[in-house]
Amino acid sequence: MATNPTQYAHPEALVETDWLEQHLKDDGIRVVESNEDVLLYDTGHIPGAVHIEWKRNLNPDGTFKSVDALRAMYTEAGVTNDREVVTYCQGGYRAAHAYVALRLLGHPDVRNYTGSWKEWGDREEVPVENTAHRRPNRP
Repeated sequence: MATNPTQYAHPEALVETDWLEQHLKDDGIRVVESNEDVLLYDTGHIPGAVHIEWKRNLNPDGTFKSVDALRAMYTEAGVTNDREVVTYCQGGYRAAHAYVALRLLGHPDVRNYTGSWKEWGDREEVPVENTAHRRPNRP
């Protein structure tokens, strides 16, 4: 057990707003949004992020899909082992589904965005992309 509970055991698994803003246009980064409310992505999201609804990781009985099915779904969305992946959601905890699924697949570099959606949207220098007119990465 850590003696200082404010220090995470694996801080390399997390990214903050400033880091994500600085690396947003890096070719080796893929940002994945995973929300409970499927409409949130279309109303605004981190630029370049792909939307993978958290339920798409699961079978109807609530278990994770097979390795082949998960790998195919993430690969189709541009999530490949040669890219660092950052997961996030617009409230709640659904980004954890994408994070865990990618770790189970053995993805070598997956992180979770620690900032809030409000923090991202409230900063003038940080853009928000709106795609209400299109629906990428939907089955």
